Amino acid sequence: MKEVIGFAFKLSFCNSPKPLIDRTAKKIAYDNGILVYSKRRCSNSAKTKNTMRHLTLFPLGFLLLGTIAPLSCDDGDPATFCPPGEQQSCTCDDSAFGTRTCATDGSAYGECECDPFDAGQDTETGGDADSDVDADGDADTGAGSETIVDDQFDKPVSLDVADVDGDQQLDILGAAANANEIAWWRNVDGDGTVWQKRVVNSNFQGARSVHAADMDGDGDVDIVGAALFGGNITWWENGNGAGTEWQEHPVVNDDFYGTVSVFAADVDDDGDLDLLSAAFSLGDITWWENVEGDGEEWSEHVVAGDFKGAKWVQGADVDGDGSMDVVGAASESGEITWWENSLGDGSSWVARPVATEFSGAFAAITADVDGDETLDILGASFEADRLSWWKNPGDDTTPWLEQPITTAFDGASGVFAADLNADGLIDILGAAGIGDEIAWWEQTTD
Repeated sequence: MKEVIGFAFKLSFCNSPKPLIDRTAKKIAYDNGILVYSKRRCSNSAKTKNTMRHLTLFPLGFLLLGTIAPLSCDDGDPATFCPPGEQQSCTCDDSAFGTRTCATDGSAYGECECDPFDAGQDTETGGDADSDVDADGDADTGAGSETIVDDQFDKPVSLDVADVDGDQQLDILGAAANANEIAWWRNVDGDGTVWQKRVVNSNFQGARSVHAADMDGDGDVDIVGAALFGGNITWWENGNGAGTEWQEHPVVNDDFYGTVSVFAADVDDDGDLDLLSAAFSLGDITWWENVEGDGEEWSEHVVAGDFKGAKWVQGADVDGDGSMDVVGAASESGEITWWENSLGDGSSWVARPVATEFSGAFAAITADVDGDETLDILGASFEADRLSWWKNPGDDTTPWLEQPITTAFDGASGVFAADLNADGLIDILGAAGIGDEIAWWEQTTD
């Protein structure tokens, strides 16, 4: 046993009989905020030491950011604490999302560098464009009177709309980052004036994304969530169809670190819903195969493994060939890309760039903006304060041409498309994270 004293707290190192993690050395898992497991690699040896670090004085999610004296391998060479140059997610003082980089000698991770996009993030919106919450025949995401659903939901970062309890009225689902909570609100009278909160999970650490989908194919609405800390993707089964009994089904635990977005779609065209996810710190866009169709067994398939700062993922048939393609946004690389499901079963993907210099790309969605019966792509750029849409060129060789909607939307962080004024044309709704503004732009025929 080797003990290191520093920074006014105590660390204990000891050999572990087996690692908690086995996918790659760069994954770190949290166990009730006390034990942090990692792998140490010997620089000139094939051996890997499995170590356990015991943090005695600090709560969940806190990691030592100082320099630790490295252990030695059996041949006397130092053992690396982390792969040199690798980035790992972390949390800043204001609960914003950041990254830290492993030192060139692998001795320790550096200080947390805050992700500027996350600090100003507004609410991610999912679900159908026709969000007629009050059942009056129009979409309720645009201008109109304000009705507060919940003013105690600490840092809501994702919303969706669905009929959770099967009463033919649209309810609201939400994920709260600071509250570590997934919840839904029942539309009690069906007109959107009275809401009753029901908690699905109150310990979903770093809740980041929520999505409504029938994951087990039984005809009712289940809930899917993604959590930033621990790389957690989970779905909750609507046990009685009324949204009062929930059974948790983990899809991935402690293995997809920095998960920020999740979306349900039938990627392999086998008749059941699979899951798409984006991991910021890993730069991964991944789909998870619903192997038996009941949401019990999942198989991981990588769509893109170098999508730096992945922030958003959505499934849509972009090329109109009947198969489910994938659309994503990456904030670090400033990219919006769609990946063609070239064989239709999720086994082969071809990247099709839409935008490569869209600074701080935060969100990307699909909608038929111009009414030509093809799916166009819309995006929000946090750094450029911009909302834009790109017309679908209809082939693989013609570039996607950007059509700016606004270039003065302070910290653009969300975009949504719907016919808000019921005139038959798609309008654009946006959220500005720094400007604290939600606005919509009417499409005219001029």
